[in-house]
Amino acid sequence: MTPALIVTNLLIDNLDKLPGLTEGNICTYSIDNDNVDDTNLIIVVGENPAGDSDYGNNDVISTHRRIQIQFYYPKDYQEDMALIEKKVKSFLRAHGYRCYADAGHIITPDTMNILNTLKFNYQESEDTQNG
Repeated sequence: MTPALIVTNLLIDNLDKLPGLTEGNICTYSIDNDNVDDTNLIIVVGENPAGDSDYGNNDVISTHRRIQIQFYYPKDYQEDMALIEKKVKSFLRAHGYRCYADAGHIITPDTMNILNTLKFNYQESEDTQNG
């Protein structure tokens, strides 16, 4: 399973702890325009390039990895965007994902959505890499 899909499933499996998120609007890699409710928050989980690996006896022990989550809010969104993002950050931190970048909110020129991108670091151990 890919890192982005692992995080997508983690979020979907814990929607009761993450107000503002809905299962159909949590996407992996891209937005499925046929199945999302674009009048509500849509998030897209993706991956960034992996970082260095840690070695022991010349074997990889763990790899530093990165994922990102893009939050797409309708321009007239009424809920507390900062609170939703804070809940996601806190939830993922409890699962070993550390937020290292918060791009801030901007308006996208194409869809006029409000967009924010959060980037996370985590460490993937060798036993996780092998399945």
